Amino acid sequence: KMAKKEVYVHCVIIQDISNDEILVIHNADKPEETLANSFLPNDFFGFPYICSPVYFSDPIPDRSKQVMREYGLSIPFDESQFSVYSTECTPNFNGVIFNVTFALLKVPSLKNIKQPTPSKHTITIISPSSLLLDFESNNKFISAEIVYILRQLTSSPSSSMSSSMSSSMSSSPSILRNEYAPHIFCYPIPSDTSPPFTSTNMVVFHDGDYALIVDVGANEDGMPYLLKIISQLKFLGVQNLKIFLTHHHFDHVDGLRFFENDPLASDLNITIYGTKDTLNKITTKFETKEVKHGDEMEVGSIRLSVLYTPGHTSGSMSLFHYPSRCVIAGDHITGVGSSVLDIESGGDMKQYLDTTEALIQLNPRIAIPAHGPPCYQPVSLLHGYIKHRLSRENEILAAYKAGNITPDQILNKVYPDLHPALVMSA
Repeated sequence: KMAKKEVYVHCVIIQDISNDEILVIHNADKPEETLANSFLPNDFFGFPYICSPVYFSDPIPDRSKQVMREYGLSIPFDESQFSVYSTECTPNFNGVIFNVTFALLKVPSLKNIKQPTPSKHTITIISPSSLLLDFESNNKFISAEIVYILRQLTSSPSSSMSSSMSSSMSSSPSILRNEYAPHIFCYPIPSDTSPPFTSTNMVVFHDGDYALIVDVGANEDGMPYLLKIISQLKFLGVQNLKIFLTHHHFDHVDGLRFFENDPLASDLNITIYGTKDTLNKITTKFETKEVKHGDEMEVGSIRLSVLYTPGHTSGSMSLFHYPSRCVIAGDHITGVGSSVLDIESGGDMKQYLDTTEALIQLNPRIAIPAHGPPCYQPVSLLHGYIKHRLSRENEILAAYKAGNITPDQILNKVYPDLHPALVMSA
């Protein structure tokens, strides 16, 4: 299992009691200056916060004062004005879990708040509903944890998917709050995938009586999560369910058996979508439809473009949501490291590099991989993939020219300290 590092975060929601407006910050760092595991990514909006590697032992007002000092905020208050609004825990995607406390501070007015100078963050005073509207219009980027809180602050009807899941699955926090783009929900479901990962991200789109699920890799431990999500979709009126498979690997299709065998799914109109190559490698009783590059997947009013993205396998596909510039990338992108090319399934380095370049040309803003956390700087990540692969090929060529002829000789030269468990992948 992936090692777990806990980071403790204290956020302060500062709200004007006269009009319910809130104070939010915008991370104006350059992308390369924002840490990979930053709680507030580059160009994202959120609440003032501080982080600590150890649990906060001081009282809520004291650590809130520290937040105020951190952002140069001069707001008079007394301890009675504070309350703990929520405590949240992000999924253990890449070995880092953010344990977040949201403290609510209600103040008489936010009219005279001054912008700290100099500061890497800018301050905005805005209503929660307006900030959500900016997010849903793809005008502002907000992390999943903050979106979840904003939906609670506004009691937004569109939060029904996440809020009702909260009540029914409170013992499983890792399945909550993962709305990385407007109404694009991602649930890390336990699956029999390869280390260091332990789950497959199931991406859900929902509009009216239609829903689309991308990849269903649930194992026995993941079945309760999967079935509760299906139960909630049915509660929201879903009758037609599309299942899009990015490729045929078992950690992406294993959950199909639950749909076929569980009575909960018996009255759903289910159709499986994938490439011809993928569909030929799975067995299902449901109707199947082949998709090709350039096709559109429709989910009510939501439109997603189908991308042929070979490299990991010969039949790999992705989806692109143009309004949010969000790519659902299957195994072409991984939350940790880079993808393994499955030679037995048609994995091909040239296709992998060509696909990577094609994704760069789309200029995605958010990438949701099948395993691990989302990437908020995917173009930079994709450029890094190309640089890494070409550098590795040059090392292999140099090792060969130096007299290392057999695969084992080249492996020992290029990967001198490789862990035994990774030998076959290398």
